[in-house]
Amino acid sequence: MKQSVLTQAASAPQEFDIKRLHGDVYDISHAENVAEVVSGEDEQTQYEYDLFFGRVTAKGYEDIVNALVGLKYATADEIAVNRKGMDDRNDADYTAYLAYVKACKDYAREYFGVEPSAAQKEAEENAKYIPALYTSLVAIAQSFLKTAQIEDDEQKLAVSGLYQAWEAGAYSSGDIRNARGQTWECFQAHDNAIYPDINPDNDSTWRTFWRPLHGKSKATARPWAAPTNATDIYKTGEYMVWTDGAVYRCKQGTNFSPEEYGAAWEVAE
Repeated sequence: MKQSVLTQAASAPQEFDIKRLHGDVYDISHAENVAEVVSGEDEQTQYEYDLFFGRVTAKGYEDIVNALVGLKYATADEIAVNRKGMDDRNDADYTAYLAYVKACKDYAREYFGVEPSAAQKEAEENAKYIPALYTSLVAIAQSFLKTAQIEDDEQKLAVSGLYQAWEAGAYSSGDIRNARGQTWECFQAHDNAIYPDINPDNDSTWRTFWRPLHGKSKATARPWAAPTNATDIYKTGEYMVWTDGAVYRCKQGTNFSPEEYGAAWEVAE
Protein backbone atom coordinates (compact mmCIF):
# COMPACT_ATOMS: atom_id res chain seq x y z
CA MET A 1 0.00 0.00 0.00
CA LYS A 2 1.43 3.31 -1.11
CA GLN A 3 1.39 6.10 1.46
CA SER A 4 3.43 8.99 0.13
CA VAL A 5 3.43 12.67 0.94
CA LEU A 6 0.73 14.44 -1.04
CA THR A 7 1.95 16.79 -3.73
CA GLN A 8 1.11 20.33 -2.69
CA ALA A 9 -1.38 21.06 -5.45
CA ALA A 10 -3.38 24.26 -5.08
CA SER A 11 -6.68 22.38 -5.15
CA ALA A 12 -5.65 19.49 -2.90
CA PRO A 13 -7.95 19.03 0.12
CA GLN A 14 -5.29 19.46 2.81
CA GLU A 15 -7.89 19.56 5.60
CA PHE A 16 -8.10 15.77 5.96
CA ASP A 17 -6.80 14.27 9.17
CA ILE A 18 -5.88 10.64 8.44
CA LYS A 19 -4.79 8.05 10.98
CA ARG A 20 -3.84 4.54 9.98
CA LEU A 21 -5.31 2.00 12.39
CA HIS A 22 -4.17 -1.32 10.94
CA GLY A 23 -3.66 -2.83 7.52
CA ASP A 24 -5.77 -0.93 5.03
CA VAL A 25 -8.11 0.58 7.63
CA TYR A 26 -7.93 4.32 8.29
CA ASP A 27 -9.78 6.82 10.45
CA ILE A 28 -10.39 9.98 8.45
CA SER A 29 -11.90 13.27 9.59
CA HIS A 30 -12.48 16.55 7.82
CA ALA A 31 -10.51 18.78 10.18
CA GLU A 32 -12.04 22.03 8.97
CA ASN A 33 -15.63 20.94 9.56
CA VAL A 34 -14.84 19.21 12.85
CA ALA A 35 -13.25 22.42 14.10
CA GLU A 36 -16.43 24.32 13.24
CA VAL A 37 -18.55 21.80 15.12
CA VAL A 38 -16.32 21.76 18.18
CA SER A 39 -15.98 25.54 18.33
CA GLY A 40 -19.63 26.28 17.58
CA GLU A 41 -21.47 28.62 19.91
CA ASP A 42 -24.28 26.12 20.48
CA GLU A 43 -23.83 22.68 22.00
CA GLN A 44 -23.34 20.13 19.20
CA THR A 45 -24.54 16.55 19.16
CA GLN A 46 -22.34 13.53 18.62
CA TYR A 47 -24.28 12.95 15.40
CA GLU A 48 -23.21 16.31 14.01
CA TYR A 49 -19.60 15.53 14.85
CA ASP A 50 -19.83 12.11 13.26
CA LEU A 51 -20.96 13.70 9.99
CA PHE A 52 -17.37 14.74 9.44
CA PHE A 53 -15.65 11.62 10.73
CA GLY A 54 -15.38 8.28 8.99
CA ARG A 55 -13.54 4.99 8.90
CA VAL A 56 -12.29 3.82 5.52
CA THR A 57 -10.87 0.55 4.31
CA ALA A 58 -8.48 1.59 1.56
CA LYS A 59 -9.19 -1.18 -0.90
CA GLY A 60 -11.32 0.47 -3.53
CA TYR A 61 -10.92 3.72 -5.44
CA GLU A 62 -14.61 4.52 -5.61
CA ASP A 63 -15.27 3.81 -1.91
CA ILE A 64 -12.36 5.98 -0.83
CA VAL A 65 -13.34 8.90 -3.06
CA ASN A 66 -16.96 8.72 -1.90
CA ALA A 67 -15.80 8.70 1.72
CA LEU A 68 -13.54 11.72 1.23
CA VAL A 69 -16.21 13.71 -0.60
CA GLY A 70 -18.83 12.75 1.98
CA LEU A 71 -16.79 14.17 4.84
CA LYS A 72 -17.33 17.68 3.48
CA TYR A 73 -20.58 17.37 1.56
CA ALA A 74 -22.36 15.54 4.35
CA THR A 75 -25.35 17.72 5.20
CA ALA A 76 -28.61 18.10 3.33
CA ASP A 77 -27.79 21.65 2.23
CA GLU A 78 -24.42 20.58 0.83
CA ILE A 79 -25.86 17.56 -0.94
CA ALA A 80 -28.36 19.93 -2.54
CA VAL A 81 -25.41 21.63 -4.25
CA ASN A 82 -24.97 18.45 -6.26
CA ARG A 83 -28.63 18.39 -7.28
CA LYS A 84 -28.62 22.09 -8.10
CA GLY A 85 -25.55 21.65 -10.29
CA MET A 86 -27.30 19.03 -12.36
CA ASP A 87 -29.41 21.86 -13.70
CA ASP A 88 -26.58 24.31 -14.29
CA ARG A 89 -22.97 23.28 -14.79
CA ASN A 90 -21.99 26.94 -14.68
CA ASP A 91 -23.31 27.37 -11.16
CA ALA A 92 -20.47 28.59 -8.92
CA ASP A 93 -21.32 26.27 -6.01
CA TYR A 94 -21.46 23.26 -8.25
CA THR A 95 -18.21 24.23 -9.96
CA ALA A 96 -16.59 24.31 -6.51
CA TYR A 97 -18.14 20.93 -5.73
CA LEU A 98 -16.72 19.40 -8.91
CA ALA A 99 -13.28 20.85 -8.17
CA TYR A 100 -13.40 19.35 -4.69
CA VAL A 101 -14.40 15.94 -6.05
CA LYS A 102 -11.47 16.06 -8.48
CA ALA A 103 -9.11 17.00 -5.64
CA CYS A 104 -10.39 14.04 -3.61
CA LYS A 105 -9.75 11.73 -6.56
CA ASP A 106 -6.19 13.04 -6.90
CA TYR A 107 -5.72 12.65 -3.16
CA ALA A 108 -6.96 9.06 -3.23
CA ARG A 109 -4.48 8.18 -5.95
CA GLU A 110 -1.57 9.93 -4.28
CA TYR A 111 -2.11 9.10 -0.62
CA PHE A 112 -3.73 5.68 -0.77
CA GLY A 113 -2.17 4.52 -4.01
CA VAL A 114 -5.48 3.36 -5.49
CA GLU A 115 -6.47 3.73 -9.13
CA PRO A 116 -9.88 3.68 -10.82
CA SER A 117 -10.85 0.65 -12.84
CA ALA A 118 -11.14 0.85 -16.61
CA ALA A 119 -14.89 1.22 -16.26
CA GLN A 120 -14.51 4.02 -13.70
CA LYS A 121 -12.02 5.84 -15.94
CA GLU A 122 -14.48 5.56 -18.81
CA ALA A 123 -17.30 6.89 -16.62
CA GLU A 124 -15.18 9.83 -15.45
CA GLU A 125 -14.20 10.69 -19.02
CA ASN A 126 -17.81 10.56 -20.15
CA ALA A 127 -18.93 12.71 -17.23
CA LYS A 128 -16.69 15.55 -18.43
CA TYR A 129 -18.78 16.05 -21.54
CA ILE A 130 -21.98 13.99 -21.32
CA PRO A 131 -24.70 15.36 -19.03
CA ALA A 132 -26.11 13.19 -16.29
CA LEU A 133 -29.38 11.34 -16.82
CA TYR A 134 -31.22 13.80 -14.58
CA THR A 135 -29.91 16.75 -16.59
CA SER A 136 -30.96 15.13 -19.84
CA LEU A 137 -34.45 14.41 -18.52
CA VAL A 138 -34.83 18.03 -17.40
CA ALA A 139 -33.68 19.25 -20.81
CA ILE A 140 -36.18 17.16 -22.73
CA ALA A 141 -38.97 18.10 -20.32
CA GLN A 142 -38.20 21.80 -20.70
CA SER A 143 -38.16 21.35 -24.47
CA PHE A 144 -41.58 19.73 -24.24
CA LEU A 145 -42.92 22.65 -22.19
CA LYS A 146 -42.07 25.05 -25.02
CA THR A 147 -44.51 23.32 -27.36
CA ALA A 148 -47.03 21.82 -24.93
CA GLN A 149 -50.38 23.56 -24.78
CA ILE A 150 -50.92 23.61 -21.02
CA GLU A 151 -53.80 25.96 -20.33
CA ASP A 152 -54.64 25.15 -16.72
CA ASP A 153 -52.74 26.94 -13.94
CA GLU A 154 -52.89 23.84 -11.75
CA GLN A 155 -51.02 21.81 -14.36
CA LYS A 156 -48.48 24.57 -14.87
CA LEU A 157 -47.80 24.68 -11.14
CA ALA A 158 -47.54 20.90 -10.95
CA VAL A 159 -44.54 21.01 -13.33
CA SER A 160 -43.23 24.40 -12.19
CA GLY A 161 -39.90 22.89 -11.12
CA LEU A 162 -39.10 22.59 -14.82
CA TYR A 163 -39.53 26.29 -15.51
CA GLN A 164 -36.43 28.44 -15.31
CA ALA A 165 -35.80 31.12 -12.73
CA TRP A 166 -36.45 34.64 -13.98
CA GLU A 167 -33.48 36.58 -15.29
CA ALA A 168 -33.19 39.78 -17.24
CA GLY A 169 -34.15 39.45 -20.90
CA ALA A 170 -36.90 39.75 -23.49
CA TYR A 171 -40.18 37.94 -22.79
CA SER A 172 -43.26 37.07 -24.82
CA SER A 173 -46.82 36.63 -23.66
CA GLY A 174 -47.19 33.13 -22.22
CA ASP A 175 -43.61 32.78 -20.97
CA ILE A 176 -43.40 31.33 -17.47
CA ARG A 177 -40.66 31.88 -14.89
CA ASN A 178 -40.08 31.28 -11.17
CA ALA A 179 -39.23 34.11 -8.77
CA ARG A 180 -39.84 34.99 -5.09
CA GLY A 181 -41.48 31.66 -4.31
CA GLN A 182 -44.05 32.16 -7.06
CA THR A 183 -44.48 30.91 -10.61
CA TRP A 184 -45.31 33.81 -12.92
CA GLU A 185 -46.78 33.99 -16.40
CA CYS A 186 -46.03 36.90 -18.69
CA PHE A 187 -49.19 38.40 -20.20
CA GLN A 188 -47.63 41.38 -21.96
CA ALA A 189 -44.46 41.15 -24.08
CA HIS A 190 -41.55 43.31 -23.00
CA ASP A 191 -37.77 43.57 -23.03
CA ASN A 192 -36.09 43.98 -19.68
CA ALA A 193 -33.00 45.42 -21.37
CA ILE A 194 -35.11 48.35 -22.55
CA TYR A 195 -37.24 48.55 -19.40
CA PRO A 196 -34.99 47.36 -16.54
CA ASP A 197 -37.56 48.37 -13.92
CA ILE A 198 -39.70 45.39 -15.00
CA ASN A 199 -38.27 42.90 -12.52
CA PRO A 200 -39.59 40.81 -9.60
CA ASP A 201 -38.27 43.27 -7.02
CA ASN A 202 -40.26 46.17 -8.47
CA ASP A 203 -43.73 44.90 -7.68
CA SER A 204 -45.82 47.77 -9.05
CA THR A 205 -44.22 47.60 -12.51
CA TRP A 206 -43.69 43.83 -12.50
CA ARG A 207 -47.36 43.06 -11.94
CA THR A 208 -48.29 45.09 -15.02
CA PHE A 209 -46.57 42.42 -17.12
CA TRP A 210 -46.62 39.23 -15.02
CA ARG A 211 -49.33 37.40 -13.08
CA PRO A 212 -48.80 34.82 -10.31
CA LEU A 213 -50.29 31.41 -11.05
CA HIS A 214 -52.92 30.25 -8.55
CA GLY A 215 -53.14 26.61 -7.52
CA LYS A 216 -56.35 24.64 -7.21
CA SER A 217 -55.15 22.30 -4.46
CA LYS A 218 -53.21 22.45 -1.20
CA ALA A 219 -50.24 20.88 -2.96
CA THR A 220 -49.96 23.77 -5.43
CA ALA A 221 -50.90 26.60 -3.07
CA ARG A 222 -48.45 29.51 -3.26
CA PRO A 223 -47.92 32.46 -0.91
CA TRP A 224 -50.58 35.16 -0.94
CA ALA A 225 -49.94 37.74 -3.65
CA ALA A 226 -52.30 40.70 -3.30
CA PRO A 227 -54.14 41.15 -6.63
CA THR A 228 -53.28 44.31 -8.54
CA ASN A 229 -55.42 43.98 -11.66
CA ALA A 230 -57.98 41.79 -13.41
CA THR A 231 -55.39 39.13 -14.35
CA ASP A 232 -54.59 38.01 -10.82
CA ILE A 233 -57.86 38.05 -8.87
CA TYR A 234 -58.37 34.89 -6.82
CA LYS A 235 -61.18 32.76 -8.24
CA THR A 236 -63.47 30.30 -6.53
CA GLY A 237 -61.66 27.04 -5.76
CA GLU A 238 -58.15 28.52 -5.85
CA TYR A 239 -55.76 28.12 -2.93
CA MET A 240 -53.09 30.27 -1.34
CA VAL A 241 -50.77 30.23 1.68
CA TRP A 242 -51.56 33.06 4.06
CA THR A 243 -48.91 34.95 6.05
CA ASP A 244 -49.46 32.74 9.12
CA GLY A 245 -48.61 29.62 7.11
CA ALA A 246 -52.21 28.37 6.89
CA VAL A 247 -53.56 27.29 3.51
CA TYR A 248 -56.80 28.97 2.47
CA ARG A 249 -59.35 28.09 -0.22
CA CYS A 250 -61.17 30.86 -2.05
CA LYS A 251 -64.97 30.50 -1.62
CA GLN A 252 -65.85 33.29 -4.02
CA GLY A 253 -63.86 35.40 -6.44
CA THR A 254 -62.10 38.21 -4.65
CA ASN A 255 -59.15 40.55 -4.65
CA PHE A 256 -59.28 40.85 -0.86
CA SER A 257 -57.29 38.89 1.71
CA PRO A 258 -58.77 36.82 4.57
CA GLU A 259 -58.15 39.79 6.88
CA GLU A 260 -59.90 42.23 4.59
CA TYR A 261 -62.86 40.00 3.65
CA GLY A 262 -63.01 36.77 5.61
CA ALA A 263 -66.26 35.62 3.99
CA ALA A 264 -64.42 34.96 0.73
CA TRP A 265 -62.02 32.47 2.31
CA GLU A 266 -61.95 29.29 4.35
CA VAL A 267 -59.07 27.37 5.90
CA ALA A 268 -58.36 24.34 3.74
CA GLU A 269 -58.89 20.99 5.45
